[in-house]
Amino acid sequence: MGFELLTDVDGLVLLPTRSGDFDEKGHVRPGAGFELLEEAVVAWSQKNQEPRPLNVLEHWFCVKSQPLCPGHDFLAEVHRSYLSNSSCEFVISLYCGNCYAAEKTENILAQGGVRFLHRQGSQGPF
Repeated sequence: MGFELLTDVDGLVLLPTRSGDFDEKGHVRPGAGFELLEEAVVAWSQKNQEPRPLNVLEHWFCVKSQPLCPGHDFLAEVHRSYLSNSSCEFVISLYCGNCYAAEKTENILAQGGVRFLHRQGSQGPF
């Protein structure tokens, strides 16, 4: 299945990799986590034609010992949940774009979440 078909699926966005995102063995660097999470939320918001949330309350990020295949980009699976009228959380799972299979969560490279507060003065979605 090509990237074009995968990214047509709700919740999936492609994130180009940078050398600082992973170590020499291909493992995701924990220090790259927040930037990767932010990029996934921005890409998901653009894909869904929604304003991106701005006010971060908190975030978390965990990596697995699964390496990214050389020369491939990340495929991010993004899920948004409304926590209240004033906040939402995005949970993002990062996969190798080459190895992604929806039913195989053991192929996950990293996972994280970002909790946002409504934009000040806005109504409705973030």
